[in-house]
Amino acid sequence: MDSKIYRIAAVDDKPGQRAMILYLFKTYFGKSVEVDPFENPDVALKAIQEKGKYYHLILADYQMDPYKNGLEFTKILKASNPNLAVIMISSASRTDIDIIDAVKNNELQGFINKDELTNDGSRHFIITIITALKYVDSLEKEYQNTKDFMQISGKSIDAKSPMTKEHCIQVGIWSLFINSVLRNIYPELARADDKLLFACLLHDIGKSIDHEVQGTHVEIGIKILQKFGLGKEIIDAMKPHHEDYPFETPESMIIAAADAISASRPGARKDSLESYLKRLEELEAVATSFPEVEKTYAIQAGREIRVFVKPDKIDDLGAIKLSRAIADKIEKELKYPGEIKVNVIRELRVTEFAR
Repeated sequence: MDSKIYRIAAVDDKPGQRAMILYLFKTYFGKSVEVDPFENPDVALKAIQEKGKYYHLILADYQMDPYKNGLEFTKILKASNPNLAVIMISSASRTDIDIIDAVKNNELQGFINKDELTNDGSRHFIITIITALKYVDSLEKEYQNTKDFMQISGKSIDAKSPMTKEHCIQVGIWSLFINSVLRNIYPELARADDKLLFACLLHDIGKSIDHEVQGTHVEIGIKILQKFGLGKEIIDAMKPHHEDYPFETPESMIIAAADAISASRPGARKDSLESYLKRLEELEAVATSFPEVEKTYAIQAGREIRVFVKPDKIDDLGAIKLSRAIADKIEKELKYPGEIKVNVIRELRVTEFAR
């Protein structure tokens, strides 16, 4: 496992078992691991929580007073660090179904029977530890890739619009505030801060290239995150913030609320009214520059323009060609985010009277 040193906490109230764990690690992993043994689970819990992400792996005994069992201890640990790798040490005579379920659900990275804490039974112990450490490596690689992606995307957003970058940061701050309130009032609704903040900072990533790519910034953002393998959990959290998609997770509702708060704060849109009106006027001016056009209406904040033509000046085929010509002129002359729908409407009304 290269020259990296893995830091491991072994939590077990039995001295003989702790000694055997230390012996096996020293024998089979040598200087590639540093193991801190803990007899008292409360002392271990405090040390692990205070050191944050210091430990790569935790070995915990299933029988653990004063906790109901090692799974309860693990749940408390993972509340502050959901990605922490944990292996459960269970009785040799039985393996509880809840341990197996926890492994299936990726809440545990494996389990070891106490009979395997010997030289004779060490094969499964070694395989389980190696598998768990590979899981740790994959998380760290994913974190580094994510960090690199965040730096690149942050620079892209900043280059395109510093205000958008500031908005994303504000959404992150408000989301953490909302989450802290939920944690105190409705703890079952509170989410992991790191993933929530990550989704907040990326919720407007599509705006970094919406001048070059067709689609709304949300649609573009989803494609970017999918391309870089950011995962369904992050995408589901960011995509409904304009209510274009249904809310599927608590994170998505928190981010949508934070996005609304940030957008409506005093000074957030100090020049938006003038810019907005100017954008609509320029859009309508492009369409009315064609002689066949009678009236134009820019709607949906400039994302669509409806063009009413003179039916006696143009036929149906000409209307189709006109819509393309207007779209081409908009692309050539205007700067705008996302895409603009051009709707050309040709209506012929004939009135006659019967006397």
